[in-house]
Amino acid sequence: MDIFSSVIHFLTDKSRKLSSKAIAVMIVIVLIIFLDNTFSFSYYYNNSQKISQTKELNEVLKDSSLTKLELEKLTDLRKNIVNHRTFKDVTYDYLLNLNFDNTSEDKSIGNKQSDNELIRNEHIHLLTSAWWLIIPMIFLIIVFPYVIITERKQLFSTALGFIIILCVFYLLSLILSKILSFIPLILGNPIYNYSLNVVLSGLIPLGIYFISKRNENRKKIENSLKNRIYGNNIFDLLKFEYENLPDSTFEKGEDYLNESGVKITDYTKDFKNKIFHLFDKLEIKTFENSKGKNFIFSNENFKTDDIGYLRILVNKLAKIYGKDSIGSGLFNIDDEEQLQGDFWLGRSWTSEEHKIPIMISYDKDTGLDLTIWLTPIF
Repeated sequence: MDIFSSVIHFLTDKSRKLSSKAIAVMIVIVLIIFLDNTFSFSYYYNNSQKISQTKELNEVLKDSSLTKLELEKLTDLRKNIVNHRTFKDVTYDYLLNLNFDNTSEDKSIGNKQSDNELIRNEHIHLLTSAWWLIIPMIFLIIVFPYVIITERKQLFSTALGFIIILCVFYLLSLILSKILSFIPLILGNPIYNYSLNVVLSGLIPLGIYFISKRNENRKKIENSLKNRIYGNNIFDLLKFEYENLPDSTFEKGEDYLNESGVKITDYTKDFKNKIFHLFDKLEIKTFENSKGKNFIFSNENFKTDDIGYLRILVNKLAKIYGKDSIGSGLFNIDDEEQLQGDFWLGRSWTSEEHKIPIMISYDKDTGLDLTIWLTPIF
C-alpha cells in the first residue's frame, strides 16, 4: 500500500512537471516490458492457459451427443484460443511489418523482380528512418562494457539504465520506421525514399535542439530578471523612466471627461522589445491641470510560455509591497492553474498604505494588464 500511495502522490503532485511524470511512466512501462520479455512471464502464462483450455475443449469434443454445429463452434473456439495473440505481440508485429507500397514497385520491376535495387530494403529503411537514434545506440553498446567495469559500485542501476535507454531508443526507431514506411516508392527508386527518410527524421532532433535553445535562452532571461537590482517601487523594478512621458513617440488619442468632469487624454505606444519581457504596449492617461498619470502596461497575446517571467515579476513585487490587498503574496501553483485557464485574479496593491497603487491581472479576451495609478490630486 505504501508503494501504491507513493505512486499516486507522485502522479498527483502539482509541484512536479508533467514532462517528468510522463518520462517516469514511460520508463516504468519500458522496464515492465523488458522484464516480461527477459523472464517470459506473460509468455509462459498465456501458453499455460492455452494448453489448459485446449485440453478441456478436447475432452468436450469427445462427447458423442454434440451436434455438427456445436462441434464446428467448439473447433473454431479451440482454433481461436491457439491462435490468440496478445496486445504486445500485435503491436510489435505491426511495427515490424512495414507498409511499403509494392504496387508501384511491381509495375516498375515488371519481369525484373530479382533487381534488388528497385525494392526497398527493410534494414536500410530502418537505418535512414532513425539514424539519429541508432548512432547513440551503437555508441552505448560500444561503451557499455567499459562502464560496467568502471561502475562496479552501482553495477545494477547502471546496467538497468543502459538497457532502458536502449529499449526506448529501439522502440522509437521502430515507430519512426513504421511511420515513414507509409510514403509510397518515389519514382520507382528507393534511394529517393532513403534520402527523404534522412531529411524528415532529422527534423526531429533539429526541432528538439531549437526548443532546448529557446528554453535555455528563457532561463538566461529569467536569471537576469531575478538578479536585477531594483529600488522600492514598480518603476525601478521595470527599469522604466516615466517622469517625462508621454513624449513625441506616443500616439495621442481623443480627449474625454470622466465622472468628475476632469478632462482625460490617452496616449499609446507599442514596444518592439517587451518591458520585463512581458508587456508590448503602454497606455498613459493624463489628467488636465494635474501631474497625475495612470500607466497601463498590456500584452494582448500573452502566452503561457511566459509564465516564468510573470512569476518573477509577481515575486519581486511581493518583496517590495508585501502581501496584496486580499492577502496574496508570492506566485504559487493556483496562480499558474488560473493562467492556464481563461482568467487570473492576479494581485492588487491598492490599499491606503501603498504609495503607488498597482494591479496586475489576466483575462483571455484582453490579455495581461499591469495598471499603475499615480493618482492625481485635484
